[in-house]
Amino acid sequence: MQADPQVIPRAFIEFLMTSRPAQLNEVQMMAYRAFWYDPTIQKGGHALFLANHGSEGIDEVTGSLEQIGAGPQADLLREAGARWQSRDRLETRDLSAYVKATSESEFLDLDSMYQECVPSISELLERYLHENVDQFIQVVEEI
Repeated sequence: MQADPQVIPRAFIEFLMTSRPAQLNEVQMMAYRAFWYDPTIQKGGHALFLANHGSEGIDEVTGSLEQIGAGPQADLLREAGARWQSRDRLETRDLSAYVKATSESEFLDLDSMYQECVPSISELLERYLHENVDQFIQVVEEI
């Protein structure tokens, strides 16, 4: 019987989705940060990422992106962070309205460039998994 080639990638995604940062080693944290950055940008762009996280932790996320080979995406996040820090931000209770208003202007160019990055974060995470599979998945052979 042939093994399903998607078993390991699915287990990797489940691992990243269910892990807490305190449980992870440095190799795993690189993937974890990149993994959670990508869907946030896909959902609401850099405005959503920065509205949720502020500029705190940008260095860690950009370092993780660079570690997995996502240098262009890291540069875009750095630029977004610089823009974010360049002016005062209002507190808002309606995060979705704030993100919509902000993403329609301030970060739209960066969000568009992010979508054009090749390879994508998903592709780079898959490569990172293959290079470090022993850090994420314990393969048990069936008898």
